[in-house]
Amino acid sequence: MSIDAVLQQLIAMMRSAGVSIPDEVFTGTNPIKVKNPDPTIVYAVFKKFAYMTFDCSHFDSDDDKFECIEWEDDFILFQCGVSRFSVEDGVAHYGNTSTFRFGFRRAFSITFKHGDHDTLYTDLITCTLEYELSDELAATKSREDLFVPHYNKPSGLDELFADIEALDVYPLVMNKYRPKYLVIFESD
Repeated sequence: MSIDAVLQQLIAMMRSAGVSIPDEVFTGTNPIKVKNPDPTIVYAVFKKFAYMTFDCSHFDSDDDKFECIEWEDDFILFQCGVSRFSVEDGVAHYGNTSTFRFGFRRAFSITFKHGDHDTLYTDLITCTLEYELSDELAATKSREDLFVPHYNKPSGLDELFADIEALDVYPLVMNKYRPKYLVIFESD
């Protein structure tokens, strides 16, 4: 089960805006990693993606026994700050590296029928800009777990993005520093 169609929509939007994502087939298990993306383009695309609505037609099941009966946009999680975790060439490194991350997770809950009962399935699309750590970025205040529940109301998203754009770190990550990577992936 996956929401690969949602991930593919985000990838298509990034490509259309000029982000150089290879034409390979990507799935939730294989993160997309793009070197040196333009952060203003990535942010603008994710912002547009956040306002999009999705439904059961975007749910993909490898098994005909699963039938999507309800699709719900749960929340957006915004995170920025220093991380002691990184992935290089498919290998996770903990504690021996520092990266500054500025990113989003969009969560979906899908209720599907499987046999005689309903099951809830939650999936996330993550879009993160990773920066080399500088003293200036390290000195900024980390922000985590900024949720907008039931953000399908545009006013909630308007407020979220206004708050993000008012952060001291925003001009640094959009204009002063160039990210090392854009990382996009799907996870449940």
